Amino acid sequence: EEDMKKLLLVLITLFLVACETEQTKEPAVETPVVETPVTETPVVETPVTEVELTIEERIPMPVLPDMDFTDLDFFDDGYQIVELVSCTDGDTAVFKINGMSQPTRFLAIDTPETSNGVDPWGFAAKDYTCNALQNAEQIILENDDESDVWDNYDRLLAFIWVDGEMLQYKLVRESLAWVKYLYGDYKHNPTLIGLEVLVQKEKLKLWGQDDPDFNYSNELKEINLGELPDVNTGNDVIVTGIITGVVGNNAFIQDDLVQYT
Repeated sequence: EEDMKKLLLVLITLFLVACETEQTKEPAVETPVVETPVTETPVVETPVTEVELTIEERIPMPVLPDMDFTDLDFFDDGYQIVELVSCTDGDTAVFKINGMSQPTRFLAIDTPETSNGVDPWGFAAKDYTCNALQNAEQIILENDDESDVWDNYDRLLAFIWVDGEMLQYKLVRESLAWVKYLYGDYKHNPTLIGLEVLVQKEKLKLWGQDDPDFNYSNELKEINLGELPDVNTGNDVIVTGIITGVVGNNAFIQDDLVQYT
């Protein structure tokens, strides 16, 4: 009986301790769930940069057909390899064709004058043409079925190819020639016309610049004979001297410094 009391006392004590412990526990705090908003990354469109094409890319130079030109004849085959005899001006030269020296007018273009009077940029065009022809390894003339063979001055009409490049195209591209005298539907008309339209917008040389070597004032400058070789062709000057002789169309003039023919 004494043991039962002790056991009962122990159980009561344990029960009270348990109740006391339960009361001292802090209630569990629930951590609120915070929803993180999903941020959408904006899609940035990269602008497409347009590459500006050059004039040569927009209007490419024509190309010669892939063929052997060695034995071709200008009149029968439409092409012929020729030799330069002399360079006349920006749009005319003399070529040896079938053993004959033939003055040739460049088809579809016109350059400023240097022969019948002098125009601004005339000598620049002549220098460009003569430099190209005189340094060429190969010159090919091309006939055009839509063109007359000869002009009114008995000059051959042809497209000129210098080392595989069309000289008419290059002169127009350099603003040294106009596209002109299109009396037929020549095969290279669209290219040359389109090229000239774009070149005009650059406003260079023929299209908007003064020729630094041209005398726009038309003022006469008085010089001595020793200065004459330094005067640009086409400029008017006054030279005072004594005519010491005349041979044909040549006059011999002398002043105090030098004699000049």
